[in-house]
Amino acid sequence: VQTCAPSYHWFVVGRVLQGTGSSSIAIVLAISRDCYEKEEERLKVGGLLFACMLLGPLIAPPIGGFLATRFGWRSSFFMLAGVSSSIFLCSYFLVPETSPKAPKSSYLRAVWRIVANKRRFLLLLLMA
Repeated sequence: VQTCAPSYHWFVVGRVLQGTGSSSIAIVLAISRDCYEKEEERLKVGGLLFACMLLGPLIAPPIGGFLATRFGWRSSFFMLAGVSSSIFLCSYFLVPETSPKAPKSSYLRAVWRIVANKRRFLLLLLMA
């Protein structure tokens, strides 16, 4: 949104969206803590994630300044979009799923459990 913003207002909207996306850092750290049983592994992975998160603010200003002076202020946002997309694709295809597989259940069996229970059925009728 920032790279193609026709006005200051759209630029601010893009920055708000960017801030919303970056607020997931705390959730990523909490989830990574829950994925490892051994405390040593948790601390190692947490430290590695935190170091990677601090690397961005460390190297971004010089790279952004170079790109802005060489190619214009929008170029740093194009670069950010490219890097973010690359990280997303690598995470999607390379990071394994950690949640346990849910047991398979029949859809009709689940519907019958709702209909057979009077309270659940009345609640469903009230909500409809």
